[in-house]
Amino acid sequence: MQIDIKDLANLCKNIIKNPESNYKKIKAILNTKTESEEEKSLIFVSVFKVFKSIIPLYKIRTLKDKVKQKKDDLEITKNDKNLLKVYSTFINQICSDTSYTSFYVATQILDYFEHFNYLDVIVKKVLKGTLKNNKISEMCLSTIKKKIDNDINGELVFYIVNQMYETPFSPDALALLLNINLLKEFLVNEDKPKKDRFFKTTRSFKKEERKMEKKRRKIEEERRKEETYEEKQDGFVIHRKIIDGLQRLYFLILRDKIKQKFKYTFIGIRKYKKYIRQEFYEGLYILLNDSLNLSNYEEKLYCILTILDIYESYRYDFKNLVHALFNIIYPFNANIGKLKMLLIEQVIEHLFINIKQPIKRVHIILEKLLLFACIRYNPVLSRIIKKLGSFYDVDFLDKFKFNDNLDLNEEFDKKEIDLVEIRPLYCFEIFKKIL
Repeated sequence: MQIDIKDLANLCKNIIKNPESNYKKIKAILNTKTESEEEKSLIFVSVFKVFKSIIPLYKIRTLKDKVKQKKDDLEITKNDKNLLKVYSTFINQICSDTSYTSFYVATQILDYFEHFNYLDVIVKKVLKGTLKNNKISEMCLSTIKKKIDNDINGELVFYIVNQMYETPFSPDALALLLNINLLKEFLVNEDKPKKDRFFKTTRSFKKEERKMEKKRRKIEEERRKEETYEEKQDGFVIHRKIIDGLQRLYFLILRDKIKQKFKYTFIGIRKYKKYIRQEFYEGLYILLNDSLNLSNYEEKLYCILTILDIYESYRYDFKNLVHALFNIIYPFNANIGKLKMLLIEQVIEHLFINIKQPIKRVHIILEKLLLFACIRYNPVLSRIIKKLGSFYDVDFLDKFKFNDNLDLNEEFDKKEIDLVEIRPLYCFEIFKKIL
């Protein structure tokens, strides 16, 4: 059955008025063959608007022959089956198409029908859209952000995280998972210290009044517990499921060495580090060190911070981290900007102040920082140099001797770090004049 595009508007109105007897017409609209992209787009948008008017507020469970409405399971009707069959055809066409309109309709479906069937397929479609051209990518990212920000029960966020395991998506989509509103309160409540009730003042009652007050408080507390127990349990379960899902996603990215997503993976691991189970620590340490060698300058800094945040108390030597930092800081490294300099400051504080390093390593880093400051002055550099000099009580003009074969302006081998002979920091005088 071929539909005339001119009659599309009237046909859609008739379907909305009496959907139960017109499902075949929806299928006929979808099966209409056209070579015009405009007509195809018009069909997709029109059918979406039809479904927007007729889709129920519950999910249809075909395997159980039930429909899920709030907490009740109701029997599935013939109308539900027919609706789902036509909706399935619509979803398949949307997901197999690559036009702008197909991605637009997919974002609208995610916006309006997140409670209905085939949510996983639509989430995949929108995630793939984040890799398309700027217009489609921005639209898909905007929709994902809105849904993450407004998700109250956490089910949609959990869906999005789960679909990321096997679906290609933009690193910008991964960045959106760093600010999940639903988790903010959970993370804050987990970090809240218990109230110190030792010095709490109470009213002085007579003995009988104190007994009555104690009973009243006990009854009130039990009632409050009963009211909130189920809600808290549900909330706790979904929060932990989301965090566990995020960790699994981060581990998969590191395992598969997906370099484009390293930056937000390192930031995410740091954010949710307290929930990483102890048995994963050893494997994660290996993954992070492998990723360090594959990362660019900025990612290396985030990776070093992640390793130090998690393993700082383990008293490792961290020689590989020192080596990575040395090879980032040299005067002619054009990749270091103002923001990265702040990251370098954080790394040096963690690596050289929170952890006491051998004095040879300190002199190498100081020489590099002084050379850098003389050629490309930055106030952050000045602050770092002063901190290191003060903490290690460095005499900048003390007479040491460096290995003449070592060029501090270039990258050098990890083995050379602790074999270097120290020389005076002559460039300190130039640095003082610059200041």
